[in-house]
Amino acid sequence: MGEAVLFRSLTLLVYATLVWLVCHWFVLCGEEPQLLSKFGEAYEEYLREVPRWIPRVRRVRRRR
Repeated sequence: MGEAVLFRSLTLLVYATLVWLVCHWFVLCGEEPQLLSKFGEAYEEYLREVPRWIPRVRRVRRRR
């Protein structure tokens, strides 16, 4: 998507969006149900704690 912006290409932006949607659909409908059936409650907890695509930014505390 960044290249679509860089090159000002609507075609590339549409293509990148479609590829992302297919990958997202695969994760939601393919991987997650399989992992949920395999790992159960532990995987549900993992889903609550870890964001799917965009990581959370946290401040790092320095040890003294």
